[in-house]
Amino acid sequence: MKSVNSNRSASMTITRYHGFTLIEMLVAIGIISILIGLLLPAVQSSRGSARRLIYQNNLKQIGLGVTNYISANSLFPRGRQLIQDSRYMLDSSIPCSGPLDKSYLISILPWVEEQNIYNALNHRLSVFSPQQTTVHRQAIKTFFCPDDSEADKIRLGKFDTRFFSGVAPDILSSELYGSSYSACQGSLSTMAYEDINLGCKIRSDRYARANGCITDIPNISLASVTDGLSNTMIIAERSLSVTSGLKEQGSDKSLLDSLGFWFAGNIHDTMFSCTYQPNFFKINKFEDQVMLFSSASSLHPGGLNILLADGSVRFVKESIESLDFYQTGMFGVWQKIASRNGGEVVDSSAY
Repeated sequence: MKSVNSNRSASMTITRYHGFTLIEMLVAIGIISILIGLLLPAVQSSRGSARRLIYQNNLKQIGLGVTNYISANSLFPRGRQLIQDSRYMLDSSIPCSGPLDKSYLISILPWVEEQNIYNALNHRLSVFSPQQTTVHRQAIKTFFCPDDSEADKIRLGKFDTRFFSGVAPDILSSELYGSSYSACQGSLSTMAYEDINLGCKIRSDRYARANGCITDIPNISLASVTDGLSNTMIIAERSLSVTSGLKEQGSDKSLLDSLGFWFAGNIHDTMFSCTYQPNFFKINKFEDQVMLFSSASSLHPGGLNILLADGSVRFVKESIESLDFYQTGMFGVWQKIASRNGGEVVDSSAY
């Protein structure tokens, strides 16, 4: 007869297995999914905030560069200027017989911690000359918006359209970068540089129309900004990614091959006008798609960032009032803040 103790000993040797039941596992997965769902928006919001800080900091750095340039020269940098390199001029005896050349971004390089790149330029030669190709390839992070992938991407730029007919360029292309930030030419597009037919003077009507701060006119000072520094836009985002895939009118040539160069002073490179409202590409497709390069744009939801003449950065909604001057004869708020001397009273809450 077995004893009670032996029965107890036998019962104690039974192996027990512990684990999750299917229901418990499903409950655990459900809880984890809920937690991820709660955390993901917070993580995305944090990333979005970090990226917004980069957008704003880039514009502030550019603004600081402009401010220091003004302190050193008593004038705003020119948005674009004519080539003074005799190799590319129609007549070397006429100083305004060359095509467009350097951008405002080149002028501020020493004040955005890029003195070495500035020193690498031969300032006596055109920025398009073969001697400048090392500078073309420089990636300047301050000039790239994190949401503008096309700006932060080296590409082969074609220069054949940059020279006058009859002037044979000695460089047809170069590897280069673009920029996400363009200078505001003014309320409307114009060509207010020196006119060869007027003895290298600027046409008076075009001079008046170039009412921005960084434009064709060479003598704009802080005193010229009579509308107030805090009410006058000088720089805005212009996304190259917006124009990605666009073709030259009537051809299969990519517009990004020939436009959007960071070192070039052209309304299709580093300047824009407020003729069209911000992010106009969302509501209208131009027949001539090259016009998208002359408008402020971004891939941010709802609008874009601008830099005011006082150095502050603002986010402007794409729904800002913007009137078609050619149809109405009137400027909206978007055109008014582009003007340095229009005499308009604009409440900051309007933009």
